[in-house]
Amino acid sequence: MSPLNVRCLQMLIFDVPEVKLFLLIIAEIILYLIAYLRNRKNKDMYIRLFKVSVLMTLLYYISSRM
Repeated sequence: MSPLNVRCLQMLIFDVPEVKLFLLIIAEIILYLIAYLRNRKNKDMYIRLFKVSVLMTLLYYISSRM
């Protein structure tokens, strides 16, 4: 990739709030999936934590856009 393409990709990832939010939610899904697979006894707890985490991320995004 040329340096210009790399810079455009960096700008897309780091300067667009929607992309940051999407990447954060994907990271949360992966982390909670790993935690869930390692400890299946408390799966309800992980589901609740995931819902709260996604809700807080969305609230942060909405508040930062105002």
